[in-house]
Order: sequence, then C-alpha cells, then structure tokens
Amino acid sequence: MIEEMESSISIDDVPTVFICPISLEPMQEPVTLSTGQTYERSNIVKWFSLGHRTCPITLG
Repeated sequence: MIEEMESSISIDDVPTVFICPISLEPMQEPVTLSTGQTYERSNIVKWFSLGHRTCPITLG
C-alpha cells in the first residue's frame, strides 16, 4: 500500500520546504545549518568536503 502511494507522488506534490536546495530532490535526512537553511545531509556533507566553509545559499 505504501509503495503504491510513493510511486504515485510527483515531485510537484512535495512542498518546497522539503526539497534540498542543492540537489532539488526531496530530503530524506534533512539537517539545518546555523544559518537556518536546511539541506539533505549527504549533499551538505559533500559541499563541506569539497572545501567550502559557508552555507551554499546564504554564504554565511
């Protein structure tokens, strides 16, 4: 039953607050930075591992 519901959900049905601003995909494991911006954990970890030291959106 749940699988049927998941397959019928479109990305357009997901509220934008649940979309990672890096990947533009729905977040499965969201984390919020001190800037208040929320990202998918794996995406923000990769961002920081590439040497970035600021929030991708706020640059703070």
